[in-house]
Amino acid sequence: MIGCSFGGRTLRNVEITHLRYFVAVAEELSFSRAATRLHMSQPPLSQRIKALEDELGVQLLARNRRDVQLTEAGKIFLNESRYILEYLGHAVGATVKAGSRDAGGLKIGFVTSALIHLLPLIKARLSARFPDVQMIVHDMSSKSQVEALLHEELDIGVIHSCPTVAGLNKFPIYSEPFVLALPHGHELAGLPCIEAADLEKHPLIGFSREASPSLHDAQMACCLAKGVRPHLVHQARTPLAIFQLIQLGMGISLVPKAYSRATYPGVVFKDLRESAGHLHLYVVWKDGVKSGLTRKVIDEVMLHRFSELD
Repeated sequence: MIGCSFGGRTLRNVEITHLRYFVAVAEELSFSRAATRLHMSQPPLSQRIKALEDELGVQLLARNRRDVQLTEAGKIFLNESRYILEYLGHAVGATVKAGSRDAGGLKIGFVTSALIHLLPLIKARLSARFPDVQMIVHDMSSKSQVEALLHEELDIGVIHSCPTVAGLNKFPIYSEPFVLALPHGHELAGLPCIEAADLEKHPLIGFSREASPSLHDAQMACCLAKGVRPHLVHQARTPLAIFQLIQLGMGISLVPKAYSRATYPGVVFKDLRESAGHLHLYVVWKDGVKSGLTRKVIDEVMLHRFSELD
């Protein structure tokens, strides 16, 4: 039922079916053809159109024994009826799609290394399984993602190793080794293999513990596990800052291997003879996820091994 008013009159008995019936007759210019199109008999159709005209108080169709023509009022009403039916169709479609929980926007946080190698795979999986979902990417540190998840500013996070946080779930999805980042022309860059002990002789550029505690701690743990006492001279908040310092010859750094997939002017990457340890990546989400879409994406996209990176 459509309730509306014009000219001081209130219309209470105009229904969507009235519009559908009228559009069919107006397009066919024949009650018999319109009845066939609507899969109904002609008399009830004629009665509904007459009731619509009575409710509106205007003649929409000029009838005689041979044909049906639209009046000027009928032409206007045809255009408006088409618009209403089209708009209603869009509204119903959008509502059904939203109700299916397989459409909408999803805010996903990524640490920088995950942006380089995991994001393309996650995007491909998401597009294949949930083509109507828009992924909204946030480049954030692990620490910032944890806070954003707790405050429901993110739906899902991809972070580095972190301690257990009340209210969050985490699941390991990938483990990547550290590699050595050196300035082009550095004496170690020309060696066929680099020993962990070689790191002690050179100033180390580390991730700021304040900005990226998990990366900082993992760097230090890798050195100590090899019996290396790191000569930490500089600390930087972002990978780009670290590579800028390396390019200027101010030190070397241990970084996630994902960074070696990109090109940084003046920086080369080398593996150590023995692994310098691994950095774990986790998918993280808040307890009691309210969104059915978020839950589906976690289960069907995120909680699967990324064997393509092996």
